[in-house]
Amino acid sequence: MTDARTVHHVAPDRAGAFATPAEAVAKAVSGDVIHIHPGKYTGSFSIDKDLEIAGIGSHEDIVLTTDRDSVILCAATTVVLKNLSLVGKVRTQPVLHITSGNCDVTFCSIEGGKYGIAADSSSRITVANSSIADCERGALFAKEARIVHLDNSLIERIGGSGVITEGCQEVRVLHSTFSDTTPHAIESTGNGIFEVVDTEFTAVSHAQILDNYKPIKFENEERSWYARKLVGDSDA
Repeated sequence: MTDARTVHHVAPDRAGAFATPAEAVAKAVSGDVIHIHPGKYTGSFSIDKDLEIAGIGSHEDIVLTTDRDSVILCAATTVVLKNLSLVGKVRTQPVLHITSGNCDVTFCSIEGGKYGIAADSSSRITVANSSIADCERGALFAKEARIVHLDNSLIERIGGSGVITEGCQEVRVLHSTFSDTTPHAIESTGNGIFEVVDTEFTAVSHAQILDNYKPIKFENEERSWYARKLVGDSDA
């Protein structure tokens, strides 16, 4: 017999609902779901339980922001964030900070901050069907993660490079768009698996991509596919 997951609701001025996401997280236990209804919620909070946090309605109407620190700090084994707008106002902190565990971000908008997402030692980071914009240093930064996946997402207006990874075991960027990133669309150091597939780069020098990666060409296939350059690879 499987116990049903408890669903907690966050909404302004609604009877029986929590007033803030932080209150709902404090009450929840691992495995629970938190539904956030339209509204603007100010204040940072930490997640140290396995939770799914999902916005109900249009993500543009569900805004989580803070005037200090990161909006969300994740330190749980598995956290799922869906259909939310995260807005960081502090240029010295990431908007979403993952200190450990796995974090899946889908159908979200992330704006501002030093980084949109920063992961210090996360085992898995996936970002899908989302956008990250207007960050000071980079859209997504990951260090020593096991897996970093970016799929069908938009990275734009970034003061630094779009995706920055250091010492990660697997980095895959699929079906995404990078626009107006400086100096690179993607920076990746280490010896792990790396590939970029079906990804568009606009307002980014093509040479800056090829400085770090080699193109892989498939006959009769029109798509971008880049892999990490290895010792002995030709620049031709």
